Amino acid sequence: MALNTISKHVSDVLTHVKRQFGDESGAQIIDEDIIRWLNDGQREVNSIAKVIEAKATTPVVANQYEYDLPADAANDITAVLVGGHPIPGTSFADYNQNVASNDPARTNINTPQIWSRWGKTITFWPTPGPGDAEKLFTIYYIGSPVDVSDSSDLLSIPDSYYEPLIMYIMSKAYELDEDYEASQNMREQMRIRLSEEDGRGDGGQDQFYPSITITDFY
Repeated sequence: MALNTISKHVSDVLTHVKRQFGDESGAQIIDEDIIRWLNDGQREVNSIAKVIEAKATTPVVANQYEYDLPADAANDITAVLVGGHPIPGTSFADYNQNVASNDPARTNINTPQIWSRWGKTITFWPTPGPGDAEKLFTIYYIGSPVDVSDSSDLLSIPDSYYEPLIMYIMSKAYELDEDYEASQNMREQMRIRLSEEDGRGDGGQDQFYPSITITDFY
C-alpha cells in the first residue's frame, strides 16, 4: 500500500468503530459522536505524525515583502524557496531585533535572504526587487485535515494511519462508557502505532510527510 493512498471514508470508520465496540445498532454511541471524535482524531494524528504535507506557490512581486499564507499554513512551515532556492527562516522576535531594526525603511532591495512568519503572513528581507518579479515563491508546510460530516466523505489522512485514528476514536468511546483504563490503553496503543509507522520510512521525504497536496496561494 502506497504511503500516500487515501481511500477510507467516514462510513468505513462508522462500521469499524461500532463493530469493535460491540454496538453495531448504535444504542450507546451514535454517528454524530463518532464523527466528532474522527475529526478530533485526524487533527491529533496529524499533530503527532505530521502526515499531511502541502505545497503552495505564488509569483514574487517586486517591492512587496509581505505575503499572505494559505489558510492552513499558519503553522509547521518546513521550507521556503524563492526562485527554486531555499532560504532560511528565523523567529519573528529575532527578525525584528536583528533584521527589521537595521532596515526599518525597507531601503534594501534585493533577492530575499531570510523569512519570518507572524500569524498568517510571511515577511521577506531584503524586499524583493524588479529582478525577482515573477520568480515563484514556494512554501512547503504541514496542512490541516478537512473536517468531515457525512458518511460518504473521504478522510484526510493516509490509509497507513487509519489504525491509529481508530484507536483514538475507540479511546473516546471507552471514555464515554466510563471504562477509563481501556480508554488510556487505546491512547497508548495509538502513540506506539504512530511511532512504529514513522519508523518504517526510508529516511526520505515520505518518512514523515506521506500525503501531498499542491495548491496555489490565491
